[in-house]
Amino acid sequence: MMKATAYAIVLVAALLVLGCFEEWRGIEPTEPGRHTLAVGAKPDSGRIGSTVVIRNFRFVAGVTYSVTFPGADGALSVDCDSAAVIRFFVPFGAVSGPVTVGLGREKGVTGPFVVTEMSDQLGLTVSRYDITPPVTAKDSSVVNYRGDRRAWSAVMRGDTVHLSLIVYQGEVSYEYHFLLRNGPAGQLPHLMLAWTVMRPDYPGVTIDTLRAGLMKIQDWDTSGVMSGRFFGRPSARFLLNGTVAFWVTRPLPH
Repeated sequence: MMKATAYAIVLVAALLVLGCFEEWRGIEPTEPGRHTLAVGAKPDSGRIGSTVVIRNFRFVAGVTYSVTFPGADGALSVDCDSAAVIRFFVPFGAVSGPVTVGLGREKGVTGPFVVTEMSDQLGLTVSRYDITPPVTAKDSSVVNYRGDRRAWSAVMRGDTVHLSLIVYQGEVSYEYHFLLRNGPAGQLPHLMLAWTVMRPDYPGVTIDTLRAGLMKIQDWDTSGVMSGRFFGRPSARFLLNGTVAFWVTRPLPH
């Protein structure tokens, strides 16, 4: 009987040890720093379109990283231009909270990032340009598959201005359109419609209406320069990261 009791005690002790070992093994993958990596964002707050920088030795030049803000319905696709540094902007729809960066099997997580500008998710709005860097004619143009640059054009009809850009990528063309209505002198225009078009070389055209977004106007002179940047949802089709810059001079009458 004593031998049986001793055997039972040893068996229970062994099971308890094994149980603790299995429990420890079960929580090992969630140990701090095992699958997440703390990274710092500078600055730690910003408006829609503000530039944010993260530095970490894991970033490799030439590699594209996925950056996600809470509230945004898609991730930003960010190219690393120089080793250990990535730069991106606060996307439309973002709210305050940690920003995450995909790092293979791990992910980088910042501290709470404060978004200082709300996004109207139900409509198109316009505000004055309050971010950097400024839009230029060169960075608002897009390079065709043949290597030539395609610039924006504008057509005026009454008090409306139609901004558009057509880019050819092989046998497919992509179009970006914004229809604005002028207001009183000195005031910003009203963004009435925004849409993208994809035209393949075979029958069928895809038109996406952008129902929500924020256009930040840098210049608005219908007899001179009209420039700015539009921010839509990061997941918008045919609109990389949901944004596009525009620059137009001397609009044509319709």
